[in-house]
Formats: sequence, C-alpha cells, structure tokens
Amino acid sequence: MGKSTLAPHASVAGFAIFLVVYATQIWGGVFPFLPTDFQTQEVTLTFYLSQSLAFCASYVASAFGSYYVPSAARRMLVTLSISLTFIGSCFIIAVMYVPMFTLGFIVAGGAFLGVGCAGIFMLWQRYFSSISAPECNWRLIAGTAFGSLLYFMLYLIPNSLTAFLIPVVLLPICALCLSLSVREMDFDQSMFEDIPREHPQVYARMLHDFWRSAGGLGALAFAAGLARGVAIVEPDIQIAVNTTSMAGVLIACGFLIVAWR
Repeated sequence: MGKSTLAPHASVAGFAIFLVVYATQIWGGVFPFLPTDFQTQEVTLTFYLSQSLAFCASYVASAFGSYYVPSAARRMLVTLSISLTFIGSCFIIAVMYVPMFTLGFIVAGGAFLGVGCAGIFMLWQRYFSSISAPECNWRLIAGTAFGSLLYFMLYLIPNSLTAFLIPVVLLPICALCLSLSVREMDFDQSMFEDIPREHPQVYARMLHDFWRSAGGLGALAFAAGLARGVAIVEPDIQIAVNTTSMAGVLIACGFLIVAWR
C-alpha cells in the first residue's frame, strides 16, 4: 500500500460515524441509549418490522430506479437521506415526551430510519465503488475499526446527552464527510454512464453469476440478526450484545488490516 492509500480521509471518519449512528439506532433495541423500560417487546417488534420493511423496500425501489432511470445514479441525495434519518431519530426521541402516541411515532420513526439509513448505505456504497480497490478496502476497514472505537466512547457520555448527541451532532458531521467525499467522485466512469435497458442480458448474467455471493452475505446478516434478536426478548442484556458485537468487529478489522497488508 502506498502512502496516499493510507492517508487520512474524510470518508474514513464519515463512514465510521455513520456506523455508530446506525448501531445506536438499530442495534439491540430501538435505541440502546434510551431507557430500557421504554423498550418493551411491543415497541421493539413494531419498530423492527417498520424499519426492516422500509429498509428492504428502499433497496428494491433503488434497483428498479437504477434500471429504468439510470441517470439517477449520478444524483447523490445526501441531504435527503440525512434528513430522513434525522426525522426518524426525532420520532423515536419524541416517544419519551409524548407517550400517548408511542406506536404511531415508533412506526413513523422506523420507516424514516429505514429509508434514510438505506439511502446513506447506498451513497457510501456508490462512493467506495467509484474509487480504486486499494483505497476502497483500506477506508472501509479503517472506518469500521474507527467506528467501533467511537461506539465505545459513547458509553462515557450520559445517556440523556447521547440520545440527542447522535442526531444533532454526529449525523451532521457524517453528512459533511459524505458531502466532501462526493465532491471527489469521478462521474465520468462507465458505472454512471451505463444504460441497463440497452443490454439486459448483461444484468441477467450478473444475477446468474453472483446470486450465491448475495445469498452468502444475506445468510451472514440473518445469523447476526438472530443474535441481535435476543436483545429484543431480553432488553437487560442488550448492552452485552452490543458491546461484544462491536468488540468482535474491532478485532476482525485488526486481523484484516494485518492480513491484507
């Protein structure tokens, strides 16, 4: 790896912060830094259902949009995705102050967070796929490792502050880092010029060749989700589930950095 590959970059910090934002709002309960008595099974199951459906629907809609409106691939909707995530966070926090609308706020918060987080994930995926493989690999691994450390640092801050710190401070910083990264993207690459409807056989071939890889990743995600589902049934152990998960991510990143180099 050259020095330019290992140089600090806004995308490393931005991706790390996004992982923290995602983890603190999706992992092991509705919002790990909110009171545990707020996270009943009814609330968490309702949240996860709305969030998961919205998240999945966003990817399906993006796939159809990329096929029928390929020019949209050039549009990096950073402000929209960040805004949806922020609104979702506000709905979740509002439940603490207006409990009479708990289920309505939970459904709305899950839907906004699902669409917003899916949008940010796709923006990061698009950015990383536009840069060279060595830089992409290093920034993804470094950002994931940094995100794990940042997640542990949040436990040093009182929960009452953390609940507001994430949407008010961390999310705007993530948006800034993503925007700075987008400015460096080269939109003259073939991935942004492609018109799928002109050669559908290429995409049919891609689905035929890569469905096993997609299935493997989906199975891995499902297995990780099962472990996290324990925290829904037993909210008292969610801290242990979250911290051990992040510790595992940090260790894995360390091994990857050593092995890759």
